[in-house]
This record gives sequence, structure tokens and C-alpha cells, in this order.
Amino acid sequence: MVRSASNPEQGIEVTVAVLGGELKKVFLEPGKTVADALEAAGLDPNQTVKVNGEEVNPDDQPEAGDRLVVTNKVKGGC
Repeated sequence: MVRSASNPEQGIEVTVAVLGGELKKVFLEPGKTVADALEAAGLDPNQTVKVNGEEVNPDDQPEAGDRLVVTNKVKGGC
């Protein structure tokens, strides 16, 4: 079955971007989360993700056309 990114009842297409890396377009079925998008892109779902410059939670549901920007969590301080 061919799924259209323009029909959210069938699913959506989002882009997963890794800073300093590649862009991957992934298709998500309705109700899937940011963590599901990362897994579909072959990435660890426990990473910091931003959409439109704002950090989102792994359980948030992306919208069609969103670009999920994966940033590595910075550990430690000054």
C-alpha cells in the first residue's frame, strides 16, 4: 500500500536530522512518537530532539513535515 504524507489518517512523513550528519526521511503511522521516529531512522530514541528550535519530549507526536533535529546531550559542566 502506498501511503501519502498528505493524509494524516494513513501516516505522516518527517525528516530526522542529526547535527553534523545526514538527513533521513521516515514514515510514521498515526499515533507514533518522536522516539518512534528516531528508531525508524536507526537512532537511539533517548537523545535530545528539537523541533522549530524547541526541545520536545520523546513521547510527543510529530506533525507531517516536521524536521526533528537530534543533538547530543552535553554531559558535565564548565
